[in-house]
Amino acid sequence: MKKILCVTLAALVMAALAIPVLGYEYWNEAVSVTAAYGTPNIDGKVGAGEWDAAVAIEIPLTGDPLEDEGYALYQGEWANARENGDFSDTFKLMWDENYLYILEVRKDNAVNLYGNATMPWETDGTLVFLMPVDDGSVDNAVNPDGVHHHIFFVPGNGSGEVGGDLMDRYGDIASGTQMTIDVEGGKVAASTTNDGYIVEVAVPWSQLGEGLTADFKGPHENMKLGFSLVLHDSDYTDGTTGFVKQICWGYIPENLPVNGYDYGGWGVLTLSPKPVTETPAEEAPAAEAPADTAAPVTADFGTVMAIAASFAAAGALSILRKKR
Repeated sequence: MKKILCVTLAALVMAALAIPVLGYEYWNEAVSVTAAYGTPNIDGKVGAGEWDAAVAIEIPLTGDPLEDEGYALYQGEWANARENGDFSDTFKLMWDENYLYILEVRKDNAVNLYGNATMPWETDGTLVFLMPVDDGSVDNAVNPDGVHHHIFFVPGNGSGEVGGDLMDRYGDIASGTQMTIDVEGGKVAASTTNDGYIVEVAVPWSQLGEGLTADFKGPHENMKLGFSLVLHDSDYTDGTTGFVKQICWGYIPENLPVNGYDYGGWGVLTLSPKPVTETPAEEAPAAEAPADTAAPVTADFGTVMAIAASFAAAGALSILRKKR
């Protein structure tokens, strides 16, 4: 009897472990953003027209509609007071078959170029939370463990100079574990502006597919991912680093998993369809010109006269012979 009970319990445990996590249950389309199809140049600058197809995500420090809905959480010094001149942010997202692209244009009254992407919450840094999924399928085939990636980036190079740094905190809901890893094949570039800085990032889909099943075939139109942002602002410019203040944007408390905000309670990112390229109509072949009608062959006037004269002479000669 004890053996049967042990076997039964073991079977129940194995069955429980096999149940998909269904990570998309911890998302909410109340916060929805899109990524346009296209391939920008990652050079830390906004080239003419290269990001125009993407819809801007505007994040002001005060007056954000998400704050009224309870989907923006302010922490640190911003939990008590905020001033508009301190900070504002704009994001754009794009995708192609190889990368997910991120553009951040931040207005900041004091840019901290110290610290690195391993701990972006200790400098001016950004955390982009992403979780791929099989488009809301019932069994969540490609991501049964709720694997997620927190893409970390900063404008500095860690030594007080602009340049950019990029890392990935990789984990899953099922185990509740996380680790920070390199972004293999990733790209990052940054530049400072008169009122802040610009960062451009390219994250390979091979990185975002890490930990998923073989059913993940890469990005496609209308694919959905869990999405949220954490934006840290540090006003130190003397080499000091440390947590000061941040926004959790796309924070949805009613969808939080037991593991907490690192693992869910996010909005949704949708990959927009590729633009339809109109094929120019083929030009109808030009109508063939009618064949020229050959002109009748006519003899030269002189030739005609010569022939006539010959006949006349022959006739005269014949008459003379008859008379003789």
